[in-house]
Amino acid sequence: MQRDDLLKAIKPFVLRWIRRGHSTADVSSPPTDAELDAAFGTPAQVGAGFTGIVDDDGAGAAVWMVASDGANWWYVAMTKAA
Repeated sequence: MQRDDLLKAIKPFVLRWIRRGHSTADVSSPPTDAELDAAFGTPAQVGAGFTGIVDDDGAGAAVWMVASDGANWWYVAMTKAA
């Protein structure tokens, strides 16, 4: 099996394994643990490997990528492309 064929075959399974979410919640800068819990659920509820995007108040001005390790939230600010 060629590399590209293998990637096409496993992509649907990988995408189902990586849990993701999107929120337009109004959050602080940076978002707090409580705000992320309200937007997605607690890290224990969403589980390790959950990733999500928070578009602060749906305005497209501040966007955060967040991830859970099953016990904590982690985040990084994203930069809008010019």
